[in-house]
Amino acid sequence: MATRLYPNTDNVTVLAALAGVSLDTVTRYNALVAERDAALAPINAEYAALPSFTYADQEAGRVPADVQAAHSRLYFAAEKVRDAFYEAVYADRDLEAYSSFVTFGWGRVQAPGLGYAGYARNNRKEVVRILSAQPATDGRGGSVLNQLHRAGLKMHRLGGVHWC
Repeated sequence: MATRLYPNTDNVTVLAALAGVSLDTVTRYNALVAERDAALAPINAEYAALPSFTYADQEAGRVPADVQAAHSRLYFAAEKVRDAFYEAVYADRDLEAYSSFVTFGWGRVQAPGLGYAGYARNNRKEVVRILSAQPATDGRGGSVLNQLHRAGLKMHRLGGVHWC
Protein backbone atom coordinates (compact mmCIF):
# COMPACT_ATOMS: atom_id res chain seq x y z
CA MET A 1 0.00 0.00 0.00
CA ALA A 2 1.39 3.35 -1.01
CA THR A 3 1.59 6.53 1.03
CA ARG A 4 -0.21 9.20 -0.99
CA LEU A 5 -0.16 13.00 -0.88
CA TYR A 6 -3.36 15.09 -0.60
CA PRO A 7 -4.29 18.76 -0.18
CA ASN A 8 -5.85 19.72 3.18
CA THR A 9 -9.01 21.21 1.72
CA ASP A 10 -12.59 20.28 1.08
CA ASN A 11 -13.18 23.44 -0.97
CA VAL A 12 -14.75 22.11 -4.18
CA THR A 13 -13.48 25.04 -6.24
CA VAL A 14 -9.89 24.23 -5.25
CA LEU A 15 -10.37 20.47 -5.71
CA ALA A 16 -11.91 21.01 -9.15
CA ALA A 17 -8.99 23.21 -10.21
CA LEU A 18 -6.47 20.67 -8.91
CA ALA A 19 -8.23 17.86 -10.77
CA GLY A 20 -8.44 20.01 -13.89
CA VAL A 21 -12.24 19.87 -14.17
CA SER A 22 -15.16 22.30 -14.00
CA LEU A 23 -17.40 22.88 -10.99
CA ASP A 24 -20.20 21.28 -13.01
CA THR A 25 -18.18 18.05 -12.95
CA VAL A 26 -17.98 18.19 -9.15
CA THR A 27 -21.74 18.75 -8.97
CA ARG A 28 -22.40 15.78 -11.25
CA TYR A 29 -19.95 13.61 -9.28
CA ASN A 30 -21.57 14.52 -5.97
CA ALA A 31 -25.02 13.73 -7.43
CA LEU A 32 -23.77 10.29 -8.50
CA VAL A 33 -22.33 9.69 -5.02
CA ALA A 34 -25.64 10.71 -3.41
CA GLU A 35 -27.56 8.44 -5.78
CA ARG A 36 -25.22 5.53 -5.00
CA ASP A 37 -25.45 6.11 -1.25
CA ALA A 38 -29.26 6.31 -1.39
CA ALA A 39 -29.40 3.03 -3.31
CA LEU A 40 -27.01 1.35 -0.84
CA ALA A 41 -28.79 2.57 2.33
CA PRO A 42 -31.62 0.00 2.35
CA ILE A 43 -29.21 -2.79 1.36
CA ASN A 44 -26.87 -1.84 4.21
CA ALA A 45 -29.77 -1.62 6.67
CA GLU A 46 -31.04 -5.06 5.71
CA TYR A 47 -27.52 -6.50 5.88
CA ALA A 48 -26.95 -5.03 9.35
CA ALA A 49 -30.09 -6.78 10.60
CA LEU A 50 -28.83 -10.22 9.51
CA PRO A 51 -27.09 -12.52 11.96
CA SER A 52 -23.35 -12.46 11.54
CA PHE A 53 -21.14 -15.51 11.20
CA THR A 54 -17.51 -16.38 10.72
CA TYR A 55 -15.89 -18.28 7.92
CA ALA A 56 -15.29 -21.12 10.37
CA ASP A 57 -19.04 -21.21 11.15
CA GLN A 58 -19.79 -21.39 7.46
CA GLU A 59 -17.22 -24.14 6.85
CA ALA A 60 -18.59 -26.16 9.79
CA GLY A 61 -22.13 -25.92 8.41
CA ARG A 62 -23.42 -23.89 11.37
CA VAL A 63 -25.01 -21.17 9.25
CA PRO A 64 -28.57 -21.70 8.05
CA ALA A 65 -28.97 -21.76 4.28
CA ASP A 66 -31.46 -18.89 4.29
CA VAL A 67 -28.98 -16.66 6.18
CA GLN A 68 -26.19 -17.51 3.74
CA ALA A 69 -28.53 -16.84 0.82
CA ALA A 70 -29.55 -13.46 2.27
CA HIS A 71 -25.89 -12.46 2.73
CA SER A 72 -25.11 -13.44 -0.86
CA ARG A 73 -28.18 -11.69 -2.27
CA LEU A 74 -27.34 -8.45 -0.47
CA TYR A 75 -23.66 -8.65 -1.40
CA PHE A 76 -24.51 -8.94 -5.10
CA ALA A 77 -27.17 -6.22 -4.87
CA ALA A 78 -24.59 -3.84 -3.41
CA GLU A 79 -22.05 -4.84 -6.07
CA LYS A 80 -24.58 -4.02 -8.78
CA VAL A 81 -25.09 -0.52 -7.31
CA ARG A 82 -21.34 0.08 -7.02
CA ASP A 83 -20.71 -1.22 -10.54
CA ALA A 84 -23.32 1.17 -11.95
CA PHE A 85 -21.67 4.05 -10.08
CA TYR A 86 -18.20 3.26 -11.42
CA GLU A 87 -19.50 2.68 -14.95
CA ALA A 88 -21.05 6.16 -14.87
CA VAL A 89 -17.87 7.72 -13.48
CA TYR A 90 -15.50 5.99 -15.90
CA ALA A 91 -17.71 6.75 -18.90
CA ASP A 92 -16.91 10.47 -18.50
CA ARG A 93 -13.29 11.64 -18.66
CA ASP A 94 -13.86 14.61 -16.31
CA LEU A 95 -15.75 12.54 -13.73
CA GLU A 96 -12.94 9.99 -13.84
CA ALA A 97 -10.29 12.70 -13.37
CA TYR A 98 -12.11 14.17 -10.39
CA SER A 99 -12.79 10.77 -8.82
CA SER A 100 -9.15 9.80 -9.25
CA PHE A 101 -7.90 13.02 -7.69
CA VAL A 102 -10.14 12.84 -4.61
CA THR A 103 -9.25 9.15 -4.22
CA PHE A 104 -5.52 9.17 -4.94
CA GLY A 105 -4.51 12.83 -4.54
CA TRP A 106 -1.18 13.55 -6.18
CA GLY A 107 -0.17 9.92 -5.95
CA ARG A 108 2.66 8.28 -4.07
CA VAL A 109 4.69 10.60 -1.89
CA GLN A 110 8.01 11.44 -3.53
CA ALA A 111 9.48 13.74 -0.88
CA PRO A 112 12.23 11.94 1.05
CA GLY A 113 12.06 11.60 4.81
CA LEU A 114 8.28 11.57 5.25
CA GLY A 115 6.79 8.92 7.51
CA TYR A 116 3.78 6.73 6.78
CA ALA A 117 1.26 9.43 7.73
CA GLY A 118 1.49 13.09 8.67
CA TYR A 119 0.53 16.70 8.10
CA ALA A 120 2.32 19.84 7.00
CA ARG A 121 -0.04 22.76 7.58
CA ASN A 122 1.61 25.80 9.01
CA ASN A 123 5.18 25.23 7.91
CA ARG A 124 5.32 26.89 4.48
CA LYS A 125 8.91 25.81 3.92
CA GLU A 126 8.03 22.13 4.51
CA VAL A 127 4.96 22.33 2.24
CA VAL A 128 7.06 23.90 -0.54
CA ARG A 129 9.70 21.17 -0.13
CA ILE A 130 7.07 18.41 -0.37
CA LEU A 131 5.20 19.96 -3.33
CA SER A 132 8.45 20.64 -5.18
CA ALA A 133 9.45 16.97 -4.92
CA GLN A 134 6.03 15.65 -5.98
CA PRO A 135 5.56 15.15 -9.76
CA ALA A 136 2.63 17.05 -11.28
CA THR A 137 -0.47 15.01 -12.13
CA ASP A 138 -1.79 17.23 -14.93
CA GLY A 139 0.38 15.59 -17.61
CA ARG A 140 2.31 18.80 -18.26
CA GLY A 141 5.49 17.94 -16.34
CA GLY A 142 7.21 19.67 -13.49
CA SER A 143 6.17 19.43 -9.87
CA VAL A 144 2.87 19.85 -8.03
CA LEU A 145 4.11 23.33 -7.15
CA ASN A 146 4.29 24.11 -10.91
CA GLN A 147 0.83 22.57 -11.34
CA LEU A 148 -0.59 24.90 -8.67
CA HIS A 149 0.83 27.92 -10.47
CA ARG A 150 -0.56 26.71 -13.83
CA ALA A 151 -4.01 26.30 -12.19
CA GLY A 152 -3.75 29.83 -10.74
CA LEU A 153 -3.93 28.56 -7.16
CA LYS A 154 -2.07 30.01 -4.21
CA MET A 155 -0.57 27.58 -1.72
CA HIS A 156 -2.60 28.94 1.22
CA ARG A 157 -5.80 27.70 -0.50
CA LEU A 158 -4.58 24.12 0.00
CA GLY A 159 -4.56 24.41 3.77
CA GLY A 160 -1.26 22.53 3.68
CA VAL A 161 -0.89 18.90 2.71
CA HIS A 162 -1.25 15.52 4.34
CA TRP A 163 -0.09 12.07 3.45
CA CYS A 164 -1.35 8.66 4.42
